Amino acid sequence: MPFADMVGKIENLKKGTGLIAELKAYETVFRNSNPLVTQEGEYAYLVGGYGTPIDSTQDSSAYQTFGQVTKIYEPSVIRLITEAKPTSIDWDNILV
Repeated sequence: MPFADMVGKIENLKKGTGLIAELKAYETVFRNSNPLVTQEGEYAYLVGGYGTPIDSTQDSSAYQTFGQVTKIYEPSVIRLITEAKPTSIDWDNILV
């Protein structure tokens, strides 16, 4: 699922929360290359990555290494992607 589609689906399901702004602030987490990824239990941890800033072109001089750490609650993301009208999503824990 492309990032923009995921944000659109969340906007339709969970209006009026800070989750959309939070996702857009961390958009590079979902579009960078080569992050360090590990999983513990139901959480995926993503560290770093390489790519361009969101407002940048694909010009090779814009590429950078990202210094970000993200914790994602996988059951909620799986439900969001696979269910037409997801229920039982832990919205407070989807992106930590």
